Amino acid sequence: MQWTALLATALGAAIGIVSTSIADRARWRRDTSERDREALRTSFSPYVEALKEAYDAITHVSTEVDRPIDERAEVMRMVIGQHGVYAKQHQLELMAPLAVTQLALAAAHKLARGHPRYTSMHLGKAGLPGGTVRAHGCHAGLP
Repeated sequence: MQWTALLATALGAAIGIVSTSIADRARWRRDTSERDREALRTSFSPYVEALKEAYDAITHVSTEVDRPIDERAEVMRMVIGQHGVYAKQHQLELMAPLAVTQLALAAAHKLARGHPRYTSMHLGKAGLPGGTVRAHGCHAGLP
């Protein structure tokens, strides 16, 4: 009888250790997931803010009809760098999953290719370098 009591105690202790281990692992995963999500949020928010500020600045520049078209295009390209879009994009790429990174790249490329109002107003269907055609402000040919 002493062996059965000892065996039952050992088995109970082993089950307790395993169940505690499993619960701790699940809690650790949940905490890690929450931390990762929060880190992604903190890196994604500045990126979206930079995109919005650059877009607003490009919109403003595209309406300045007193500037020559070439100068407006150059200023629009510089605006992206001034607002740190690419720097914040690189920070996001370090934290984000591949799908989010691809969406961020697509957004930055669309922004870098020009403002729809500027391109439709001044280029129409004339086409741009690289075979991209913009018609009526739509981004035809973009991925």
